[in-house]
Amino acid sequence: MRIVVLAIATLVVAAVTPLSGAGAEPAKRPTVVEVYTSQGCNSCVPVEALLETLTRRPDVLALSFHVDCWDFLGWRDPYGSREHAVRQQQYVRRTGVSYVYTPQLVVDGLRQATSLDAAAVARLIDLAAAVPAVAPDVHLFLHDRDHMGVAIGAADWRGDADVPLVRFDREQSTDIRAGVNAGRTVTGRNIVRALMPLGTLNVKALELRLPMMPRHDIRHELCAVIMQERPQGRILGVGVIDRPAALAALK
Repeated sequence: MRIVVLAIATLVVAAVTPLSGAGAEPAKRPTVVEVYTSQGCNSCVPVEALLETLTRRPDVLALSFHVDCWDFLGWRDPYGSREHAVRQQQYVRRTGVSYVYTPQLVVDGLRQATSLDAAAVARLIDLAAAVPAVAPDVHLFLHDRDHMGVAIGAADWRGDADVPLVRFDREQSTDIRAGVNAGRTVTGRNIVRALMPLGTLNVKALELRLPMMPRHDIRHELCAVIMQERPQGRILGVGVIDRPAALAALK
């Protein structure tokens, strides 16, 4: 068993404590669709309609990664991040694409959608879902009101995986006041606000307890933990928790 704990921002501190008996039951994981987009991109607005459709699917976890590469056109995307742009560039290098573009959709870390055609994206999701699971189930739950639990179950898998914690907003609307999309009101969904590395993992089974952010911080309603084959390859496992709903259930 090996876990290398990295420096983590305010949500997760350096102390990661093993649990005893979380009692989590694994479920079939959703297919992860990463959408790289920007409010400063004139061809990105239509992707929000596709995102709305994907977020309604229980078998899909759609994550909207806003990048900062179009900020120079006159509108600074409030959710844009250099970290997200670097993550996209790593996908571009691995897939052999000669340039970075938005919107870009990456399905389960491996397959790249070449258009926003809903049927074509659905076919890629079906292909990803048909691949037999090769890694542990990842389950998120509230250990108590102050700690979130992560349970990674045993599976017949060997290798190294990066395990980031993703915090994201269910929905945010923005009035764009400048740039190519000036005058539009754009509603984004599943907007990634923080991508925090928990470490590099090579285990058969593991349980962790992570400190929650203060309950008054409701900006990032949802959390996911992704297990991704190194270096930034296929998605091996994912767990998701709706924090407000989970807290309400504890009452």
